[in-house]
Amino acid sequence: MISVIIFITIFTFILIAYILEGFEPVGLRLSEVLAIIFLPLAFNIVPPVHIATFGKVYILAEFSGFLVPLFISLYFIYSGKFSFLKFLIGLSVVSITSYYFSDISGVGVVVYNLLLISALSAIYSVLIEGRGKGALSYSCSTLGVFIGSDLVRLFSFESHSVLTIGGGGLKDAIFIAGISSVLMALFLTHVIKNLKSTEEF
Repeated sequence: MISVIIFITIFTFILIAYILEGFEPVGLRLSEVLAIIFLPLAFNIVPPVHIATFGKVYILAEFSGFLVPLFISLYFIYSGKFSFLKFLIGLSVVSITSYYFSDISGVGVVVYNLLLISALSAIYSVLIEGRGKGALSYSCSTLGVFIGSDLVRLFSFESHSVLTIGGGGLKDAIFIAGISSVLMALFLTHVIKNLKSTEEF
């Protein structure tokens, strides 16, 4: 079931895109934006799949919460929209931040201050990247939340545990981190453009 917060995020995403006249300023095509929004939702009803066993920890992966955002991020990485070095630096920063603002609870891994994590990814991408800032921001935030909140914490899970990547407390987190970072990157790009226009007069 899709949560209310995801509906609010999507509505905000579309509204801001309309107000700021699309996502071209951050280098995203309409097809890419539609994939970011609707592909995870399309796979929401698909059950998680077993992908690995780490010691005695049984690892599952959600399509909507992890696998689809992962494939979209990999597409952006291999599309050449940004350099791999810029991606690695941004990924490291977001991963460390995500680890600091996450913890293990009864529903799995819970991420706190998700908007702060998204903002960090967006600010980095806008400052460091040109046309590919939207794709860079999305990739750093989605994979950074996964690595910092889930992957690194594999060692913290007890034996015979079941870890669902992109499920439980992270089911909305990876999706929202990606989409929020793109929104923030678009907003920051628009603000910087207006400031530059004001300075010219």
